Amino acid sequence: MNYNVIEANKDQVDKLYHKHMIKLFSMFDHDSYDKDGYVTIYTLTGKKIEYVIRNNEPCFVEFTGFGNIRYDIAYPKEMNLAMYNKLKKWGDKISKNFWKGSQI
Repeated sequence: MNYNVIEANKDQVDKLYHKHMIKLFSMFDHDSYDKDGYVTIYTLTGKKIEYVIRNNEPCFVEFTGFGNIRYDIAYPKEMNLAMYNKLKKWGDKISKNFWKGSQI
């Protein structure tokens, strides 16, 4: 899909977090991770959050599920610390499950 990309400002990031992420993180459907540090979370409400883990920190977040709009957040730690902490927590959990499963 071709998205209209919006480089989210602080106000938009705060609204995404409060309006969507708090609920989404309690209702995610499934997730994925790859060895290069890409995390994808799919939610029951049709939203998708994709980001990269670099040096144990989430960065380069893409937030989709709003029709043809994608919100990009380059530095979540600087924009919204609560969002950053949730992304970090889930990224840690998802990556540990990935690496644990790859030891078969």
